[in-house]
Amino acid sequence: MGESLFGAPRQGGVRAVDDVTLDIHAGETLGLVGESGSGKSTLGRLVLRLIEPSSGSVLFAGRDLLAASHREMRRLRRDMQIIFQDPFGSLDPRMNVEDIISEPLVIHEAMSLDGAPVRASEFAPRRGSRPVCAAPVSA
Repeated sequence: MGESLFGAPRQGGVRAVDDVTLDIHAGETLGLVGESGSGKSTLGRLVLRLIEPSSGSVLFAGRDLLAASHREMRRLRRDMQIIFQDPFGSLDPRMNVEDIISEPLVIHEAMSLDGAPVRASEFAPRRGSRPVCAAPVSA
């Protein structure tokens, strides 16, 4: 186990998420509610394999996500979504709005770096906003 920062023996690992079973069918939405620090975000990150579990299994549409390659996970994440309660857990304040909207277009839709900003600028007028601007998101 090693030693802690101050030389004391390390205690056992932290179990942020333990013994969780979810069964979500096509078309259903799951909302996780719990106290701060109860593992909601950790569970979401585990399902998307943004972090790796120490044990257990994660199945999506009958597919073992822990056995999926990086490339397969990128494809599978197109059908998954996590929305964090804290927007700053999802948004990078160093990126402008156009980049934030463009990033998933490049990653999930294999759109070119040149084409994504053009496509991203089409989203704002649909919802009644002004066109996507190039100013950074304020924190």
